[in-house]
Amino acid sequence: MSKLNWNWAEWTADDSARCEVLGFLSLDIQDSLESVNQLLTASAEIEAGHLSTWERSGNAYRLHLDAKGATLNNLVVDDQPLNYLSLSDFKTAALAWKAQLESGNDEHPRQG
Repeated sequence: MSKLNWNWAEWTADDSARCEVLGFLSLDIQDSLESVNQLLTASAEIEAGHLSTWERSGNAYRLHLDAKGATLNNLVVDDQPLNYLSLSDFKTAALAWKAQLESGNDEHPRQG
């Protein structure tokens, strides 16, 4: 997936779970290719049935992955409901983030 074809504003439009994924990538993953690769590896392992669950806690979010999808818990905003996203949508966002990092594009989309 090329960063040139990716539109974060369009992808997150009217979808709070997708907005939270963008917040997670922006605040907890940031510029770390190693971290985004860990997300993609965990997703692939879950899809293959080698892992049943995988979790990561960061500064702003707690992420839980399983065969049903991704669950994001905002650790900064009190009373924020959990956000659920399909594993496919989560992987799409992680792949787009990775492409952006690999392209050297320093302009990160930010949660608006």
